[in-house]
Amino acid sequence: MRQGPIAILLSLAGITGGCGAPFNIKTRTTVPAAYSSFGGSRTVMFSIEAMRDEDALYDTFDANLILAGMLPVSVKVTNSGSEAVDLKQTRFGVTSPEGRTFKSIDSRAVLKRLMAFYEISTYSKAGYKTSRDGLASHQLDTIAPLGPGESREGMIFFRLPEDIIRRTDLTFVISKLDRTPSDVPLKLN
Repeated sequence: MRQGPIAILLSLAGITGGCGAPFNIKTRTTVPAAYSSFGGSRTVMFSIEAMRDEDALYDTFDANLILAGMLPVSVKVTNSGSEAVDLKQTRFGVTSPEGRTFKSIDSRAVLKRLMAFYEISTYSKAGYKTSRDGLASHQLDTIAPLGPGESREGMIFFRLPEDIIRRTDLTFVISKLDRTPSDVPLKLN
């Protein structure tokens, strides 16, 4: 007799439990990344490191970004000049040795791709916002000017095809860097 109400309660708990945040993204920490490649202009220096540890990515983003076709790159940018640097026009890309170029994507596109890859269609608005804001907290801020002597860290995300994403012969390209006439290529580990 009592099994009916218990079954209904368990069903409701299962339904509402699946309606929370699509991903439980950890808050960005201040643990410094180990950078493997360095370069930039006379006054603006970039340090980069591809995030390929799938376990660490899963622990941070509650998802396997590599498996979903996205490569996050940790970036540290430092302004050693005496004037602020505007990064709004700066563009980032990844180039394969064959000449294929892939542009960076923002955190909203990352979340959209993750939700499609994991086939998540049921979530709460508050949960979606929490996941979106969590991802955005990891993205490199290129909106605010970088003051003299200031450093900033964050991630830049790229959507790459399966045959490219695990390669170690890719080049990270910085374009339209503040008053730098040519692109800045950096070896991506």
